[in-house]
Amino acid sequence: MLAIFRNLYILTLISFTAACETTPKLQQNFDSEPVGNKPVITPDPNPPDDSLLWTSQFATSRVVMTPGIGNEVRTIRGGNQGIRENAQVLLAYTEPFTEPGVKVRGGIDIRLIGSGKVWVGIRAENSSPGESGPGSYLGGFSVWGYRGGGSIGSLYSHQLVGGIDEGNIGTWCCAGTGMTSYSTEGAPIKLRWLIRQSERGTIELSTSAPAFSNTIQNFPLKTIDGVSNLPLKRLQLVIWIFDFDDNTILYVDNVKVEEVEFAPFGKAKAITQP
Repeated sequence: MLAIFRNLYILTLISFTAACETTPKLQQNFDSEPVGNKPVITPDPNPPDDSLLWTSQFATSRVVMTPGIGNEVRTIRGGNQGIRENAQVLLAYTEPFTEPGVKVRGGIDIRLIGSGKVWVGIRAENSSPGESGPGSYLGGFSVWGYRGGGSIGSLYSHQLVGGIDEGNIGTWCCAGTGMTSYSTEGAPIKLRWLIRQSERGTIELSTSAPAFSNTIQNFPLKTIDGVSNLPLKRLQLVIWIFDFDDNTILYVDNVKVEEVEFAPFGKAKAITQP
């Protein structure tokens, strides 16, 4: 009997280790990039074969070093074509996924100083690079900053994320679910997500900051106009800013997307073999 339990224990440990296997598809913390420069499009390491396109028409982004944090990307309003109320800051592409139906998890850390709003969108790309159809936004996050603090929320609504465009993004950015206030201006905000393709298709959106406990929202992945986003071929991450003033600053760090076997975000699941 003791031998049986010992064997079960060993198999459980083996399964636990295997459950933690991940494959990076987008990975950048900016620590290897020169301070003062615009972030590079195809950062090291490679693989993954990812890309991060930082726009410069209506926003200015540069790598800075923050004591106690390391390198981050600092973005302010205004670019080489002037100032606009709404501005896309980042369009990032993952490396194509290799395992059909695999779980996909990701994260991004932001800090917001001053008044303004930020939208972080998670978008499916299912054909050629840059091509996405109706309902391509799977979900996202809204962050609303003001002097002294702000609010964070998960955003998932087919009426909203399925129809994002430059003309309407500012009207609903902060209409998210699970909206929670944080009290420390410039505090690191961790945005996380987990997409389960093979379990009836769900997306888990998680937000956390030092001033409040973690908030997790789960939503089904539905089709829009009969168009399915599954299986995912790769993802786009999109950041928009709006209502920034001359004193508003956005910091971005730790951009990451990976394929993951078995494990929900931040927790490995042990599977015991009979």
